[in-house]
Amino acid sequence: MIQKMKFFLIFIFLILPVILLAQEDAKTVNYSGRKLSAGDGVFTVIGVKAEADDGDFLLISVYFNDMVDSSSVQNRRIFVNEKALPPVTQFHFSKNRRMVQFKIKRPESGSESEGEGFSLRLVQFQSFKGRSMNPIELKGLDENSFFKFSRENHEWQKSSL
Repeated sequence: MIQKMKFFLIFIFLILPVILLAQEDAKTVNYSGRKLSAGDGVFTVIGVKAEADDGDFLLISVYFNDMVDSSSVQNRRIFVNEKALPPVTQFHFSKNRRMVQFKIKRPESGSESEGEGFSLRLVQFQSFKGRSMNPIELKGLDENSFFKFSRENHEWQKSSL
């Protein structure tokens, strides 16, 4: 009887926690020493902001619903008026990796009509958890504009800053 009780206590205190931790690890991703949920939702852009910067430059901020994998953010995957960003483009990430910023030379208008702004297309981005993002294209961006994705209407809405 005592032997059975010892085995039961050993199982509860030593073996069961190891089994539970292994199950927890299957549901998490390690990011800089922090354990994060390995969610199954869709990885997407939720907002894009364009602001005037020094001289002929615009500061573009792209907001994501999850942490973006910084190695997937490359100049050849971002297009302004159908042209890839120059190789010298520098990307800056927020601390939580849900926002990336970069500067672009103020582009010419995307169409012949004055005041229609420019287009921005993002392709092949991935979340830190390995989920791929569907390509997005926004038209009509200009200085001091903000595009936000509306979940209710399932469309992009433009507003001014």
